[in-house]
Amino acid sequence: MIDINKAKRFFEDWEQICDKDNGELWGFPLHTPFMFIDDQRNIVANQPDAEGNLKPENGVYVGEFPENQAFAATATDFGGTRWGTMPWGMLEKAITGNIPSKVLGAVAVKVLSKMIVAKTIRCLIHEAIHCIQPPEMFEGESGVGHLNNPRARLLLLLEASALHHSLVVSGDGERLAAVTAALSARQKRELDFGGTAQEAEREICEGSAVFTEIMLGVAKEKHVSVLKNEFLASLKRSSSFTNLAGYCLGALYCFALDKYDIKARQTMGWDVNMAELLQKVAGVAEIPDFKDIDYKVYGLNEILKSEKKLSDKHNRMIQEIRDKFIEGSVLVLHGDGRASINGQMIHVEGLGLVMRGNVEYHGEVGKLVAVGGDVLKAAPDLWKVSAENIKVDGKKITGNNWEMELKDGYICVEGGKNWILIKPED
Repeated sequence: MIDINKAKRFFEDWEQICDKDNGELWGFPLHTPFMFIDDQRNIVANQPDAEGNLKPENGVYVGEFPENQAFAATATDFGGTRWGTMPWGMLEKAITGNIPSKVLGAVAVKVLSKMIVAKTIRCLIHEAIHCIQPPEMFEGESGVGHLNNPRARLLLLLEASALHHSLVVSGDGERLAAVTAALSARQKRELDFGGTAQEAEREICEGSAVFTEIMLGVAKEKHVSVLKNEFLASLKRSSSFTNLAGYCLGALYCFALDKYDIKARQTMGWDVNMAELLQKVAGVAEIPDFKDIDYKVYGLNEILKSEKKLSDKHNRMIQEIRDKFIEGSVLVLHGDGRASINGQMIHVEGLGLVMRGNVEYHGEVGKLVAVGGDVLKAAPDLWKVSAENIKVDGKKITGNNWEMELKDGYICVEGGKNWILIKPED
């Protein structure tokens, strides 16, 4: 259940931040419709929806989110209005691990509570950007599966490390050298793998939101350290870059652009390639060959060591996924569907997009909820989940770490190795 008073305070704090900014950061106001949604699909919002579904209560607006619609921390359409959205309790679960207060102790609870409040405000700022961005930015596949290639990962980490270096040096010459090194690593990745245009789409989408939450939700003296210790460190630890790279690299490009031309960043538009824009405003006439730059300055040796350890972990993960969905039995979900996720998104060549973590799927055939599991999106109209230990009880189906409720008229039947959902009258 959502604590209405607490949600109201979050809205008030966020509104104060937006009022103080007054359009200065991006050239437009950041006030947007926003709603919290809990596990029971209760809504607490900061304004009414266009269709009048939400009712006023104690200074906020309340209602119920549709059962057949997925939600996550992103932009969501509901009641004829586009909203910034956040699952209630999401950050509390992530930060405390659901450990009871009496186990944590009073001091720890106080510290963690402050952290949860600060992170929640940052999340509101982040999702407000997604609410403002054009809806088409969230359509289609990301097209960045190449980032799971070890060589592509290395080149991206060098690009990110060089960009971060450009933010902490004081001399113009060192800054230009770091920016040039970043652009060279990116150019090399494009030559060897392609796909940097698709990366740029993710960078402007997620990176601009991360940049905004740091600029407005974090003390100025901590901007660069938060960028390094939260986002760059998280990227270096991750065994899959396809989901995280845009957040970190995009924010780094926003900060790097501000070192040269704030106006260029403010007016760049949602379809810009920030790497190309940075090359222009920094005055990099020609990007040198990758082999001509000494990347030891940007942490090459340390990156190589950490990547060797992660490579084995990543290969085991990919093999585990392949075994599950190729060799193992699966439940096949046909028809258009949509899923929300709190976890990793992993592109696996030849399979599709694997959503690993807490996943909620809504489709033509019903609703599936996975907790700490894997859901495969092989195509927009083809989804799969492992059928190991599957149990069918009428409209309710359960498996390892997931359960599904079928829509009326559908039944689950075994079809050879796999399980499928059919309508008997069809």
